[in-house]
Amino acid sequence: MTPLASAIRQQVTVAPARYRFGASLAAAYFVVGLLSYAFSSASGALAESVFMHEGFGLAAALIWGTRRVWSGILLGQLALALYQGLPAWNGMLVALANVAVLLVTARLLKGCRFNHGVAAPRDYLLLALACTLVYQPLSRLFGLAVLSMLTGLRVTLAELPDVLSYLWLDQSVFQILVASTVLAAINGYQRRLPGRYWWLLGLSLALLATVLTTMLWCRFTNQLHPLHMLSIVYLLVMVVTAAFELLGAASANLIVLSVMQWASYRERGPLAGLLSEPGQLQNVNTFMAGIILSACLVGTLLRERSEKERALKRLANRDHLTGLYNRRYFFEAAERELSKIKREPAVVTLLWIDIDHFKSINDHHGHAAGDRVLAFFGRLVQSMFRRSDLIARIGGEEFAILTHGDTDTQAIAAKLRAQLQLSLADVNDVVPFTISVGVTALSPGDASIESTLARADAALYEAKANGRDQAVMR
Repeated sequence: MTPLASAIRQQVTVAPARYRFGASLAAAYFVVGLLSYAFSSASGALAESVFMHEGFGLAAALIWGTRRVWSGILLGQLALALYQGLPAWNGMLVALANVAVLLVTARLLKGCRFNHGVAAPRDYLLLALACTLVYQPLSRLFGLAVLSMLTGLRVTLAELPDVLSYLWLDQSVFQILVASTVLAAINGYQRRLPGRYWWLLGLSLALLATVLTTMLWCRFTNQLHPLHMLSIVYLLVMVVTAAFELLGAASANLIVLSVMQWASYRERGPLAGLLSEPGQLQNVNTFMAGIILSACLVGTLLRERSEKERALKRLANRDHLTGLYNRRYFFEAAERELSKIKREPAVVTLLWIDIDHFKSINDHHGHAAGDRVLAFFGRLVQSMFRRSDLIARIGGEEFAILTHGDTDTQAIAAKLRAQLQLSLADVNDVVPFTISVGVTALSPGDASIESTLARADAALYEAKANGRDQAVMR
């Protein structure tokens, strides 16, 4: 097949997937926009003007890139404009203005090296500043420009500050909150957080919503001062934050605001009386905004601390080049396995592996080539063995594997050697090499793991003495 034909075929294959992604994104943006309109429809309630789709669109642009998402967001915004009854041309102008603001903000964040995983307080603060100081002012200025084009309306310089500040805090906070939730959730999925994490998070959020709804519905809570109730609510939010970090903080705050929006609209609970007083709505919104942003910042700090702890643990237990366990961790784990076998007999086999003529590879091809050999072999053994098996780089060119179960270890060693040669044939930047393997089984009679290792080492020495590129069992 010619390069041109290959390129055309690739484009034909990729195009449907690209269209599906754009259509899915447009549909999701439209649905989130409908939720936003329903959520903010209650006049005189908390957060009168909530544009969740703005936060959703910004998060999508930060995760997948502006080039990939702009068309889907444009279609979603156009659909929202048409749903509101705007003529097609007017709706297209509104959609283009929204997409332009989104692209500018996303590109600015990318230029500031924003990490869409929001793994550090710096990233969260960048997101908050971008939404409040860039997205919202630009959105209002573009909106005025479009309104002026369509209706001829003119805003004087004296009126401009009022226009820019109207519901500025409400929209900024919700945009930050929705974007943080989407970014943290996608990052959690990419990090492959266990299913238990997601179940516990969902259960915690459901419990929070239930407790809050009950508090708002019970008569005795009407006797509480609104600040008392807010204190109880955000104590619960901080508990969720402590357990689930930024994702817990952002999603818990969304739950709280949703329930409170409903309660204030229905005039339930202590907040209803407070919000009915003239001028109090803006004060409550400002108070809520401070609590929300603070809780999310704490969640980000907790996330950063847990990431550092995981990194330190990885450095302590892992070999930096191959990603396998290191010598210290292997010996500790092997001792534990031997202790288990002495209590409950089981079949555990040790494979002691040495890369043949590794010093010659370093001498003739350089240490960088030697590092590529080690990293390549590390990836190979990780792909071939089970996650329950213990794989380690002991040092230099030596590797060790503890595999569990009643298996034919000679066949495993032979398969490893055969798979190595097949894999080497598919790469060009790794020097071809072979391995020698010494195989032995852990025995309840071994005084310590050193006794097992001595047998494996003797088997490995025999494999080398017999010409290398083979496995010997003892």
